[in-house]
Amino acid sequence: TRIELIDDVLGVFRIHAASASSSIVRNRDAEMTVVNSHLEKNDFAASTVRRRIGLSHYSAARAFTKANDFHNAWREFVTALRHDPRFLRTYAGLALLLVASLRNFKQPNQR
Repeated sequence: TRIELIDDVLGVFRIHAASASSSIVRNRDAEMTVVNSHLEKNDFAASTVRRRIGLSHYSAARAFTKANDFHNAWREFVTALRHDPRFLRTYAGLALLLVASLRNFKQPNQR
């Protein structure tokens, strides 16, 4: 059996206002279950494992950012960086989080 990781989008996760945070966590946990299952069954390089786990946390962080849940977004970005500090999209995501946080801070009553 041969498993390869791909960068193609195979699905889209939509965020709804009601219980968005728990949906993101459930989605991340379900994704991590599948990812860990594949990673355990195959002999991937440590850097590949770290990158893939980091990507799951990065994706959750972006979803939290879009849901204006900045605390959880920050936590997920930090976790993504711990797993793969060379994944450049994480830094871009952090910049977008900062912009969104500042925008939200300046206009707290306009949601």
